Amino acid sequence: MRRDRVDEIILNIYREALHDATLEETDNFFDKGGNSLTAAKICRLIRKEMNASIAITDVFKYPNVVMLSEKLRQGRVEKSQQELLSFQHDEAGRYDKFPLTKIQQGYVIGRESGENSSHFYLELKREKLDVERFEKVINFLISDNDALRIVIELNKQEQRVLKEVPHYKVRYTDLTKEKEEEGAYQTIRAEMEKQVLDVYQWPIFDIRVTKTAKMGYILHFSFDNVILDGFSILSLLNEIEMRYQTENFDPKIQNNFFRDYVCAYEAIHSTKQYMASKSYWENKMHEMPSAPALPTLKKRKYGGFYRLQGMLEFTQWEKVKQKAQENAITPSAVLLTAFSEVLYRWNRYREFTLNLTVHNKEVFEASFEQVIGDFTSLSLLTVAMGKQSSFCEKCREVQESLSVALENRYYDGIDVQRELARKYSNGKQALFPIVFTSMLGVVEDVKLLGERVYGMTQTPNVWLDHQMWEVNGEFVQLGYFRRNVQKRDDRRNV
Repeated sequence: MRRDRVDEIILNIYREALHDATLEETDNFFDKGGNSLTAAKICRLIRKEMNASIAITDVFKYPNVVMLSEKLRQGRVEKSQQELLSFQHDEAGRYDKFPLTKIQQGYVIGRESGENSSHFYLELKREKLDVERFEKVINFLISDNDALRIVIELNKQEQRVLKEVPHYKVRYTDLTKEKEEEGAYQTIRAEMEKQVLDVYQWPIFDIRVTKTAKMGYILHFSFDNVILDGFSILSLLNEIEMRYQTENFDPKIQNNFFRDYVCAYEAIHSTKQYMASKSYWENKMHEMPSAPALPTLKKRKYGGFYRLQGMLEFTQWEKVKQKAQENAITPSAVLLTAFSEVLYRWNRYREFTLNLTVHNKEVFEASFEQVIGDFTSLSLLTVAMGKQSSFCEKCREVQESLSVALENRYYDGIDVQRELARKYSNGKQALFPIVFTSMLGVVEDVKLLGERVYGMTQTPNVWLDHQMWEVNGEFVQLGYFRRNVQKRDDRRNV
């Protein structure tokens, strides 16, 4: 293939993956906000357009169009042996039943155990709100997104999208004349933050507005994660802000839908990618270290979740990102390394395994970028801390391990953990209850329809879920600890 043609194809791929039509051939992948998921998309597009197989680590090693094109031209890559995963939209079957994903099955089983549902709750505040317009936006998004009309079938194995649903009435409460305004407000929060929504009836979400004298309008969002993963919730919140501010009610252009994704994903088990990933994890699981052995209470029982929050304001966060870019490291790899180093201080062993939340949209040839739903899969990452090396060196090692794990994401971490549980007769005990969730780069800098006041997430079989967002240009980290597992002081120290 001619040099200029190779450069042109790679340049167009970079522009598409990084959402930057002005990107030039010498622009650095990291300077443009590239991350592991963006790199995975570049690999997929190169496989599709050029029938060439490159790894995520290649994108990191050759971080601009010129360098990666040179690698491709010199034939230092293999012809792709992977199959392009494609399908056709099934409009006729759009409202037929379809299987639950593995993570959805886990959520349903988790709530059946009597522990808790997998649930997301958020409060935003704003001084003024047109409640009627807000309700109009919510109903428009319900009609425009199949995932918001999903119900789980009573057989607990399937789900379906309802073609039509009643008008959704946003529950409005005016507390401005209440003598005990704070108490009434806290009652609403207490009810919603621990909600166990009925997944067998629509809607599997609860959105309310409370007017207060002290804080203005409070917007309450409660979602069961069986219909929306965290990334999709952020995308939805971002769209709510955009639609409300612009009064834009033009439907999204969607050629594919969540049901298409789930049905097509069932066929992945016969592909070369799946078999290679399965072989990788089957070999690795025999030497996989345990989860971090954090200090825990001798007598543990479920008592809900406890939330701690930290932030970096815009200037500080920009410095962190700039330093990461200078060292060819993604911000997520920096934060994952820092998180691992902190865990190592309380852990009895140098090596341990973490559960990673992976946004698994980039496995198909077709794009699901505009589609929301529960696309979550899990991946396991073994880290080794306590080495006599610089922090940047540790970050690069973690980044490389993360890249290899993502290359083998076709065999779900849930299957790995089930196999380990069978092997060690582990029963229902969680093997890897420490979770790291980075939402950086999945949804570009999220704009919310108000200031974040409070939030809570809870997940069955999780002791600690460490989440990272970028909201209005600032970095937000949230630690959700299961109550009555660690001492209060240990939670705060971590």
